[in-house]
This record gives sequence, C-alpha cells and structure tokens, in this order.
Amino acid sequence: MELEGQSLRMASVGCISKVQNPIKLAISLLNEEKKGRMLLGRIRPMQVESCPTDAIRFLVGEGAHSWARNHGIDLIAEEELITPNALKAWKTYSSRLDAAQSAITKVAFEEENHQSKKRATSEDEESILNDTVGAICIDSNGNVTAGVSSGGIAMKQQGRIGEAAVPGAGCWIEWRPSSMTSCITSGAGENIMKSCLARTIAEMANCVNIEEIPRTIRDHLNQDAVNQKQPYDVGFLAIKLDSSSDPDVSRELSIVYGHNTPSFGVGWFHHGISEPECHISTTTSELKPSLIC
Repeated sequence: MELEGQSLRMASVGCISKVQNPIKLAISLLNEEKKGRMLLGRIRPMQVESCPTDAIRFLVGEGAHSWARNHGIDLIAEEELITPNALKAWKTYSSRLDAAQSAITKVAFEEENHQSKKRATSEDEESILNDTVGAICIDSNGNVTAGVSSGGIAMKQQGRIGEAAVPGAGCWIEWRPSSMTSCITSGAGENIMKSCLARTIAEMANCVNIEEIPRTIRDHLNQDAVNQKQPYDVGFLAIKLDSSSDPDVSRELSIVYGHNTPSFGVGWFHHGISEPECHISTTTSELKPSLIC
C-alpha cells in the first residue's frame, strides 16, 4: 500500500506473486488518478467520483498482474522470489499441517502439536522472521508519504489480504492544523485490521504530548488485546511532526516505536547525518513503546 500526505490518496495491491516490488505497482495505480476516466467514460479502479482525492485504489490477484503488464511493471517468474530459507520453512510447516490433518485421534493430534512446539523452539531464527517492511518519508516542505509491503503470514489461506494492504490498518497519516502523525504496523494482520491500528495510533499520538505517546499507545494495545480476547503479535513505528505556520520556527519531529515480538528493526535518516542509523530492538512479550527522539 502507498499513502500520500494531506490528500490521503492511496492505492493497494494484494495476492500478487510475480512482482518484485509491489510498492511500484501501487504507485502506478495511484498515478492513474491524474489521467481522468478510461475509454468510454469508465471509472478507474476504486475511483470515487464525488471525492477523487480520497479515492482508494485496490487491485488483487490476476487483475493486479494484468495491470502491471499493461503499465510497464516487470513481472518475473515466481521461483525467482522464493529463497532457500523460505522454501525450507514452507516444507517444514506443510509437513506439520499434513500430519495434524491426518491425525485420527485426539491423543495423536495433541502429541503432534506438542512435538511441533518443541521443534519450533529449536529452528533457526531466520526461519521465523516476518517480512513486513514499511517506510514514512517527509520532505523539506513537510509533505508526507508512507508505504507498507508484506508477504503475509506462513501457510496463509489462498486469497488472504493482510493489514499491509488495508488503509488505516497497515499505515495511516493523520493531519491536524498544528501537527501531523503517521504510523506503519506489522504483526497479526487479522487483529490489526479489527482495530484499524495504524489509524488509531496516529490519531492518539496527535492528541497527546510527545512524552505521553508511549504510555498512551501501550495502554490502548493492552486494552485492545482484552477486547479481542487474546493477545497478538504487533509492532509499529510512528512519527509526529509539530508544524508551525511561522517559517522561522523550527518544527519538532518525534519518532516512537514499540513491539511485543522478539525483535523489531527500525532505521532513520535525515539531513543532519551522513548515513542512515538503524537499531534492532529486542524485548520480552511485554509491549513497551520507546521514543527515539
């Protein structure tokens, strides 16, 4: 998904397996708005005629692949996107799923489940890493764009769409007269979509002082887990830009992140440093949002 600034122009693609960079495909879809209607007056994908700047453009599956072919986005063989580690993990989980489905007694199933948990604890760390990536960019004029891309969860149902492609769940930009907040998320997509998490975090962060952002988000996520009757894996990165109409007054930028997963990678880059800085955060299961600056 690609989301742009104050206009909230956005585009998403999903269920694609032949595009190396799905964000480029989403941007291509987003740029179609500037071309008006298609032949014979047809409305472009998900274009809202009464409010074109807020239109959501969303294509999935073969429709997204067809769009890519017709708009200069290179398609590659699916095999080129499969890494050895990913193939190994898929075979491992496939065999476990087959074993569980073929269990003929409750005892056999429980034993397989127990053995699966034991095997999972001994696997290489790389095999259990999630692959969601996201970015938030602000230019010198204060224009903002955000994007998220993900391969989804392991052994997902064919046709599943996760939070990365859903506006308000995977990423969001919230504007107020005096500030802007943007958030990107990763984790258990079904739970994140239920709470529209990226938008919720962005809205909350825009309403409190910088120092209060970590506590406010932590309390909300803890309560959300109670409301959904289960804790769920989640990670997020949010930025808040306090703006001023006075060009001589500097704008304060804050970055906050949090996660309850074993690790979460964050990075940042601005005109005041020569190279990007990055940090791999590790934690226990307790979510403790942290301010970077």
